[in-house]
Amino acid sequence: MQVRTKIRQAKIQAYQSPFLLKTTKTQLQQSVYGAYINMQQALQRLHALEQQYADFENAFHAATVKFEAGIGT
Repeated sequence: MQVRTKIRQAKIQAYQSPFLLKTTKTQLQQSVYGAYINMQQALQRLHALEQQYADFENAFHAATVKFEAGIGT
């Protein structure tokens, strides 16, 4: 390759670098934001499942008390 071609390519790369940097930063921000949203949704599902577990545990306890008392359902 000739020196002039290498110089042109270096100039083009230098011109493109800020755009590439901005694009990369934007993609990173979007990835982080997406991960944050996914984490928030998972946390909401976890809280809902914890509540459901507590409700089932209470229902089981109530059924056990009734069974032991001979009341039935």
